[in-house]
Amino acid sequence: MNTVEPARVDPRRGRRQFITLVAVFVLPMLAAALLALSGWRPVATRNHGTLVEPAQDFRAERAVLASGEPVVWNSAQGIWHIVVRAPSGCGAPCARMVDSLQRVWIGLGSDAAHAAVLRAGDVDAATRDALTRFPQARVATLDTALLPSATPPVAGDVLAPLGVWLVDPNGYLVMRYEAGFDPVGLRADLRKLIR
Repeated sequence: MNTVEPARVDPRRGRRQFITLVAVFVLPMLAAALLALSGWRPVATRNHGTLVEPAQDFRAERAVLASGEPVVWNSAQGIWHIVVRAPSGCGAPCARMVDSLQRVWIGLGSDAAHAAVLRAGDVDAATRDALTRFPQARVATLDTALLPSATPPVAGDVLAPLGVWLVDPNGYLVMRYEAGFDPVGLRADLRKLIR
């Protein structure tokens, strides 16, 4: 009678398979934890603006459009308000800002219905001319001291106050863009936020 001998199991082979299996599951988790602790974030999840922490409640802040109607910060239509603070006598820099925001608004495409551009501050001739080319932007009377600043403006620097702030559809000031910000970054953030 011929008997078949059972195959011998190498204990080292089983141990190697177990270690490999554990490494396949544990090493990616360790790498992710190290990246998160170091502050790294994937490009798709980064904001181009700076979060305002804590978010500032704007629901009770009074802003009035040039037409006399009040700005409704927390609207049921899901409107994101892009607020620009402009100093008096701003001239060409303010006109360029209006042009940049018009490009941002147009770049939103069908989502533009969920974004409103509000300009707070004096309107000089150059800005008035730029606003005629961008009728969707509204001029509002608003206490500009309500808009927080990350860095104090440099004395005599007209461009320092030309930042942009975002007020979410619930009426909270949630993000700011410093002077010299990239409008493409603002548009990218708005696209993510509006969806």
